[in-house]
This record gives sequence, C-alpha cells and structure tokens, in this order.
Amino acid sequence: IEKAAESAAKSNTLLPKKAALPFFIQVNAFKKQLFESGDVYLPNPLSDYLGQIIKRLREGASGAAPEIKVYLTRYGSPNGFCLADGSVFVNIGLLNVLDTESEVAV
Repeated sequence: IEKAAESAAKSNTLLPKKAALPFFIQVNAFKKQLFESGDVYLPNPLSDYLGQIIKRLREGASGAAPEIKVYLTRYGSPNGFCLADGSVFVNIGLLNVLDTESEVAV
C-alpha cells in the first residue's frame, strides 16, 4: 500500500503535497479491502472487455489521460464508481440494464 501511495502522491498535481500521501494511503487501503472482500471479479473477461471500451475512448481524447484500470464488482445495483488512482469499478448490475456498448461509454 505504501509504495503505491507514494508513487501516486508523487505524480499527483491536484492535492497539496502534505495531503497527497495520506489521501492515497486511504485510497489504496480501501482498494485492498475491496479486493479482499471477494466483491470484485478477478480475473474476468468482462472486466477486460470494459477496459477495451475505455481504451478506445481514451484514444479519441485530446491531452494526456491517466492510466485507467477497470474492475467488475458483484454488486447488483446499476452503478459504478472510480478511485483517484484511475481504478474504475463497474457493478454487474449496471451491465444488466445496459443494451449497447455505447451505453457503457456514457
């Protein structure tokens, strides 16, 4: 957790330097807890597919964008969330209500 937090804090351009390390330590601790809970499908072809959609979207974007890693969760609600380290978590419930790939992109 510490190494990842230190790396994220160093590359951070938004938070004050004093606040960045504690913030990213919390982000990484939450992410670790989420993975250890079993609520994230690992590895999963659907996560890879969602990642490819994100990759195609980023190719069309102007400017430098941070690396984004997509994870699929077991949560049934039609929702998703992201963390400050570029992790995007998509609930399986969201995929259940979408009809097209372009809806994922929105």
